[in-house]
Order: sequence, then structure tokens, then C-alpha cells
Amino acid sequence: MGYVKRSSAEDEAVVRNIPLHWLHYAGGLFWTVLLVAAAPFTLGISLVFLLFVWIPILTIERAVTTHRIVFKKGFFNISSDEMQLAAVETVEFEQSFLGQILGYATIKVTGRGVSNLDLKMVPDPYDVKKAIERAERDDD
Repeated sequence: MGYVKRSSAEDEAVVRNIPLHWLHYAGGLFWTVLLVAAAPFTLGISLVFLLFVWIPILTIERAVTTHRIVFKKGFFNISSDEMQLAAVETVEFEQSFLGQILGYATIKVTGRGVSNLDLKMVPDPYDVKKAIERAERDDD
């Protein structure tokens, strides 16, 4: 949790890290196996392509802290979406049939004004929703 810790206030602690669902890694693993099999023929191109596959996956950070919800992505170009817990109005939950089978959902956090934060393919979505609501209650 590099970004979350670096950008946290002194009195702020991480309540819950929100890991990526295993399906994020499955796509990268598929391309890794495919390109390693083709490596004798296309070694240089395969390595560059693998960087473009894995860097976006490995540089995502999502967390709930005692003061905010953080979603950071990127390595060279970093972008972060953050919402202060005091600004949270609703925590919505969307889970498809496939999400029910594989154990993931999208959590939509709506804040005051125009801001929304969508956390897609969240594993253990009920626990994450509860963690957000608990942190929001404790922040008051």
C-alpha cells in the first residue's frame, strides 16, 4: 500500500485493503502463458507486451481508511479517486449472476455533489460494504 500510506494523514489508519479479484490476475496469467510459449519466436515483443499487461494490474491500490476511500491506479501516470468518509451519502451494491457465482461485485459510493466512486470486481463485497459503512459511522 505505497500510495495510501504516503498520502495518509498522521491520525489516519487503513481499515480495510480492497484487493483485486482473482479474475484480474487470470487475464494477465493467460497472456503470460501464451507469450512465454511464443517467446522463442517473439522474445522482445513478448516482454514489452507483458509489461503492458501486468503494470496496470499490479499498480492498483484500493483501500478504506479511517478518513476516506481511496482508489489509485497507474505507475508512470498515477491517478487517484478519493472520497472523504464525511462526504459519503450512499454505498450501493451491484452483483451480476456471474459475480454471485465467482464472488465479486461492484460497490458504488455516492458522495455529496457530483462525485461518485465505483470499485469494480471487489472480492468479498459484503465485507467491503460493511467496512465502508463502519468506517463512515466511526468517522462521525
